[in-house]
Amino acid sequence: MAIIKQLITTSGPLLAYLGAMPLARMIPFRSRSAPPLLDGPVQRTVDFPAVQPPAEPYAWPRSHILSGDPVQTATYIYTSPDGLFAAGIWTCAIGKFRIDFGRAEFIQILEGEVIVTDAEGTARTYRAGDAFVTPKGFSGTWDVIAPIKKHFTWYGSGEGAGVAGRV
Repeated sequence: MAIIKQLITTSGPLLAYLGAMPLARMIPFRSRSAPPLLDGPVQRTVDFPAVQPPAEPYAWPRSHILSGDPVQTATYIYTSPDGLFAAGIWTCAIGKFRIDFGRAEFIQILEGEVIVTDAEGTARTYRAGDAFVTPKGFSGTWDVIAPIKKHFTWYGSGEGAGVAGRV
């Protein structure tokens, strides 16, 4: 009886594992051919440069600046042919400003520190190494505590974008 109990106890997890694993993956020597490459023109990856290319500074409209002088730059590294997707590098000097996002944006902070506060007053602090998404329709403030540099990617037409239409 003890032997049967031992077999049931130890074989249960093993049988469950084998049942969940497709048989083809259990045979490592079985060769599988790679899927064919897509037809059409060759597409290449787009690398972000190690050093940000020079960019023209621009300022927020005075009506949106709450404190400081948050002068910015934006370098677009890639923009899709239809203009609905873009990626680049953005910088901003110390200052606080109101911002409205007219498209969804992924952000990865490379340098600096910013406090992002939504319209309900919920604040989050982001520093170098942090990443987050700002959804289309976000309205709030950015308070740049230390000069910031970010990688960004955005998607959407930007319809309804207030000042954030640039980045």
